[in-house]
Amino acid sequence: MDGHLADQGAAYLKSWGTPLRQVGEWAQRALKFRRTRRLQVRETLSLGEKRFLAVIEFDQQEFLVGGSGNSFALLARLNEGRLVTEPPLPPLCHIA
Repeated sequence: MDGHLADQGAAYLKSWGTPLRQVGEWAQRALKFRRTRRLQVRETLSLGEKRFLAVIEFDQQEFLVGGSGNSFALLARLNEGRLVTEPPLPPLCHIA
């Protein structure tokens, strides 16, 4: 009788083999996809009236950006949360 129970247990475990393998394969694909992301929003701060600040990471570099309802601007390059460079300000108007 012990052999019969062992056979039943083996059959039960075998019946779960394919679904568990499929879940494992799906998890590997999902994790692989996440590892290849080069662009991430690290932090955001709403300033009201559709305005915001955000820290963006791209290829292990951080940038402070600002935006509103119809514009988006690079404010500074960061290194471990500290200011590295300030981008040059665009001219307010072009005089020929």
